[in-house]
Amino acid sequence: MIEYIELPTNRFRQNRLENLKSKNFIFGKNGTGKSSIVTCIEEQYSEEYDVRVFQGYERIVAEQGQLNSIALGTENVALQPRIEEAEAVVRKLQTELGNENSGLYKALNDQYAKVKTIKDDFDKFFSDSARKLKYEHPELVGITYNKIGFKRDISLRKKVSDKELNNAETNINQNIVQTGTIVEYTCESLSPYIESVNQLLAVDIIEPTSLSFNSDVERNWVQSGISLHENIGTCLFCGADLLLERKELLRDYFNDSVKEINHAIISLLNEIKHLKLKVKDMNDIDESCFLTMYNLRVKDLNLQLSKIRENKLCILDVLETKLKEKQNNIFSIVKQVEISDNNNDFEAFGEEYRKLYDENYCANNEVENIKIHARNVLLADIIFQICDSYGYSNKIAVLLSEEADLSHKENYISEKEQSLKEAQERVSFLKRQTVDETIAADTINRLLAGLGNKSFTLVKSSSDDQNGSYIIHDYNGSVRDIKSLSTGEKNIVAFLWFVSNLENLVLAESKSQVVIFDDPMNSNDDTTQYLIISELQKLIKANNGKQIFLLTHNVHFYLNTRYNYWKNSPSKKCTYHLIKNGTHTDIKLISDEVQDLKTAYDALWRELKWLFDNEEAKPEYLLNPIRRIIETFEKFNCINNMCRNFSEAEKLFDVNSHSIDDLDAELNGKDKVAIIEILKNVFSDNHASEHFNSHWKQTL
Repeated sequence: MIEYIELPTNRFRQNRLENLKSKNFIFGKNGTGKSSIVTCIEEQYSEEYDVRVFQGYERIVAEQGQLNSIALGTENVALQPRIEEAEAVVRKLQTELGNENSGLYKALNDQYAKVKTIKDDFDKFFSDSARKLKYEHPELVGITYNKIGFKRDISLRKKVSDKELNNAETNINQNIVQTGTIVEYTCESLSPYIESVNQLLAVDIIEPTSLSFNSDVERNWVQSGISLHENIGTCLFCGADLLLERKELLRDYFNDSVKEINHAIISLLNEIKHLKLKVKDMNDIDESCFLTMYNLRVKDLNLQLSKIRENKLCILDVLETKLKEKQNNIFSIVKQVEISDNNNDFEAFGEEYRKLYDENYCANNEVENIKIHARNVLLADIIFQICDSYGYSNKIAVLLSEEADLSHKENYISEKEQSLKEAQERVSFLKRQTVDETIAADTINRLLAGLGNKSFTLVKSSSDDQNGSYIIHDYNGSVRDIKSLSTGEKNIVAFLWFVSNLENLVLAESKSQVVIFDDPMNSNDDTTQYLIISELQKLIKANNGKQIFLLTHNVHFYLNTRYNYWKNSPSKKCTYHLIKNGTHTDIKLISDEVQDLKTAYDALWRELKWLFDNEEAKPEYLLNPIRRIIETFEKFNCINNMCRNFSEAEKLFDVNSHSIDDLDAELNGKDKVAIIEILKNVFSDNHASEHFNSHWKQTL
């Protein structure tokens, strides 16, 4: 069972409607948010409960059927003068209508001829245009194309742009291609390699303090001589003795530091060589794997790829050159490379290529649809040109105008013919009265037999194409058009259907039912009101596991539906009153019979009392119920103006000067107590102090 409802705070001051029971009654005037509560129940609990909502007949009753009732009447006057008058009307109408050579019939025939001439011209245009398309563009329309096809396709006519035409001409000849698998283009950023090369170029091999070389030439000469003096104790150049310590110092210097740097250079050169091969291996996109419509985009991507390859190779060439320069001058600091590699261009290329591949793959599966669309574009442009040359738009406007004139003449003549027929029938009718008066009597009796009887019956339609539909039978079996039903009759049909459908086992769900009646009264007379109230009382009293919500603004309906409400299991029932408080609605829980409504007039006093007690309600909010209280009291007691002796009260409470929603009267700083004191004085002035005190029950 639903125990609470979350409410929108922009409509209600409370954010919850709590302490709900199995039977819930919510009373509030229109505009207090009853329908909003219904919406909240549906949105919050439709998945958990089988929520059924009745909000009138619009969703339940469909207007179908044919009205077959007949109403007749007769006049008891001297027959002969009336017959002569009717015959004069017949002669006048016959003259006005004329024949094929005069009057309205001749004008109608002339209009028929005019419309036919225009239509014949159109028919020739359709035939000629279809023939032109069939012979000049058989690839678009086929060899069996005729005027029927052209009339069908004329709605496609459209001025097409040159770009659309070019695309269509390309796409109409498009064939399915072998897309192949997507190429995984990979190319790493060269920035790390640039950084590594620059680090090597900046390396400076520090000489031991005991070694001193005047130049790189001297240093390289010594390095190359180390291997020659490996096993010799004297210098081959000068014959001097070579100390073992000197040889070991030279060997450590050149073999360790130089060898390490040289090894790094060679390693980087190999990596650069490998990178060059990878860049060169990035082949262009194969155009044959793409639809013709994508050729330009493929060429553009290949151009991007070519520039990327060139840029990468250029950078790698520079790095390679610099490394070799360092290799040849290993003891010197070589100027670093001032170049950068932004790999974003390659990533953008890859993303665009993958996107194009996906588009091409999808489009390749839709080639037939693409060709059909291209055909429609080309055909639309050709038909537009044909129609534009013919002046189709202007001529169709002329045809429509002439057809409208023809329809007007037909309708006018039809009205005249109907008037003539009615006049002739009137003549016959009146003449029949002179022969046999019982005919008129029988007609009147049949009419009287149906007066005052409002019963009707739903009968299942036997027509094959109306399965599940019902026709309306009057009490005597005659068929009525559903359109003849009043709003109240439709509402009672819908209500009874709704109530009976609650027990429909075929539509029943495993979830518990929540049944909501949102203002079920709708233009019903006393008889149908009684029936609705009776059915609702049965439903409310039934112990069938349903949770019921009844929302209404009708005090009479509210009170009668709740007959013996406070005497029968009040613990299973819950009552709330909705009261407008400015732009928001306040919710008041009614916990006993004393707080509940007794009449519509009583409801106004309770609303006034609630607004008086509510600290958040502004003083001007009291004026609306006060005006209606005074207006009701005046009408019931035949008082012309209760406020006649109180000019201030007239200004505040004059029901003829303010609408029921007017809250802008000038209060001149008066608080709620002062306003009620004025109201009390008005009632006292009209000898109704006891009436005021009994309804107010408040010590001032």
